[in-house]
Amino acid sequence: MTYPSIDWACRQQTSLQRALAIDGKSGLARMQQFVGNGGREILRRTMPADLPFHSLSEVTDMRLLEVNVGHVVFDGVPLPDHICSQSTAQLYRFAASLDLALGCAVQTTLQAGQSYSTAEISFSIVRPVPYEIGTLRAVGVLLDENREFVRAEAYIEDEAGKRYAYATTTSVVFDIQKI
Repeated sequence: MTYPSIDWACRQQTSLQRALAIDGKSGLARMQQFVGNGGREILRRTMPADLPFHSLSEVTDMRLLEVNVGHVVFDGVPLPDHICSQSTAQLYRFAASLDLALGCAVQTTLQAGQSYSTAEISFSIVRPVPYEIGTLRAVGVLLDENREFVRAEAYIEDEAGKRYAYATTTSVVFDIQKI
């Protein structure tokens, strides 16, 4: 699937301003803040800081730039804490960034009153990321869905589109009232 050309620098600046407005901290929203909102709307409400953003965004230093049905984009620059002794990005940052993008891609498909749980997840590292890489993107994309299961993939790429890691997931979708 191809997407239109995007002014990434503008989106990055907007995302940074949102984070600064809330002191760059993640948090937990109250259940009442979700009532009547589907997954995509909830994610979109984190972008202007109407709702707190996910704690994995803080751990990975990845910020949400784009939310569409079945498609999300995060970006960030590896921090010194993300680098191992060989001057490459740590596996945990890849895994956490991919998990964040996968989960949010699945979340975009949810209707009001639904949630999901990961049933299976797989990560693959394609190549090491040098410390001086600059901005990386974590992109989550819906593969397919039915009433109970959603499959998605995510990948990490640099600004030139070179991929460094990817992941797939299958998630179980359920009604919150039934748990």
